[in-house]
Amino acid sequence: MHVSYGRNGRNVRGMSVGGKNSGNVGFIGKPSGVAKLIIASKSPDWLPPTQGSLNKLNTNVSVRASTCFISMGAMVRDSNGMIVVAVSKRIAGHCSTEIGEFLALQESIIMAKQYNVPISMVEVDASTDLL
Repeated sequence: MHVSYGRNGRNVRGMSVGGKNSGNVGFIGKPSGVAKLIIASKSPDWLPPTQGSLNKLNTNVSVRASTCFISMGAMVRDSNGMIVVAVSKRIAGHCSTEIGEFLALQESIIMAKQYNVPISMVEVDASTDLL
């Protein structure tokens, strides 16, 4: 399920994509000015922010269970697809994909706040339910 949630937690757009790698999401609040959160199944194509949105944050995580490392990457792009700011990081001591997704989101929001980059939409690629 590909779902966007607005500031008040109402579903504002939804599209079923099926498959076992689909993610579901509930509204988690408005961290640091974030208006929408999208959990999407894996897609090779980047989609721009919805009309009226400023910047979109995308995150991706890879977990290596054998060494308990999480590799994460994130970038904020504007509505033209231009990269505004990006980060990649390797985090030791965590072996869970779910924790990795949350840590990537946290690091990304910290990065955006540090560089004073407003985010109006967040997209996380997750194969399991995060909430």
